[in-house]
Amino acid sequence: MSATKTPFVNRDLDNVRKEYFFELPKPLLDKVVPIMTDKRDLPMIHLLFNIAVTVIPCAVGLFFLPISGWGHLIGVSYVASAMALFLPRFILCMHYSSHRFIFTKYGSLLNNVQTHLIAPFFGIPSGMYYLHHVVMHHCEGNVFPEDWSSTMTYQRDNIFHFLHYWLKFFTTTYFYLPYYAIKRGRTDLAIQSTAACIGYFWLINFTWKINAAASVYVFIIPNLITSFALMFGNWSQHMFLDPKQPESPWGCTFNAMNALDNTWTFNDGYHIVHHVHSRLHWTEMPNNFMKHMQKYSDQDCIVFDGLGFFDVGVMVMMGKLDKLAEHCVQWGFLGGKQRTTAETVAMFKERLVPMPTEPKASKQD
Repeated sequence: MSATKTPFVNRDLDNVRKEYFFELPKPLLDKVVPIMTDKRDLPMIHLLFNIAVTVIPCAVGLFFLPISGWGHLIGVSYVASAMALFLPRFILCMHYSSHRFIFTKYGSLLNNVQTHLIAPFFGIPSGMYYLHHVVMHHCEGNVFPEDWSSTMTYQRDNIFHFLHYWLKFFTTTYFYLPYYAIKRGRTDLAIQSTAACIGYFWLINFTWKINAAASVYVFIIPNLITSFALMFGNWSQHMFLDPKQPESPWGCTFNAMNALDNTWTFNDGYHIVHHVHSRLHWTEMPNNFMKHMQKYSDQDCIVFDGLGFFDVGVMVMMGKLDKLAEHCVQWGFLGGKQRTTAETVAMFKERLVPMPTEPKASKQD
């Protein structure tokens, strides 16, 4: 941690991890650890084991039930518990393990378990996440039109703009991503993602014929929920764009420190850190932020204390910018901007408006 005196305490530096509920049994753990890339990723192993012995068996079990009457209650309970307990955890596990693979030995097989085998149970089409997030989003950096999930062209406190954004993702991403991969010379990824995606829809069709109601609860409803969660999450993370450097990692997103969900989402709140150093290990992000605070001050970055991305997104959509300003770190203690509440709200509004589709390149370190 930096020795710089701060007006806040960063509890993320030593928070107890809550990404999983119970650990992998030691006999299995002893076999898994030797083939791991980094032992700091054990919370991911425990989480995937939790999902393997709870969510997936319950999902399979639904297909053996007559879904009518009390069966629907079981289906609804399954969706509610799986989404509430595991969806954020799984998405961020898949996220960081896509940037830094968990396994070394048998890596080509084991590192695809999340994105190809488990992902469909959380409404994520097989084989699409890596291409969408790592290859497209991080390479293009929220710049439209190359980044199809870019927020640049939207008024980002307008609910109707968000609904258009979500609908565009929901209806066109399956077609755009293979096209993008081919355009970038990644024909292998285009073929792989297309084949995996076809397999995903075949799975839904196949399970529909076995038990249509169970297929709805296991695959279709989670797809609706997860697509909304992913898009509202990305919308929130990239809603404040600095008009001076909207394509810079310092100006296209913000950090959310001391957010409760940082403890179960692998420190996902440090999104500036992640865009600057996409392969930095998730355990190092709070320290990295503290170490480079002067850079954040110099770049006039937005950092929120005590709020997560969804908190910020909801408050913006509800027009509670003055309340949001109370959580915004001011950089006066490092010689940077020290805004009043009114000035902070004005800055928020300036960073919520649509951006030009072809911004000038900003200098990045």
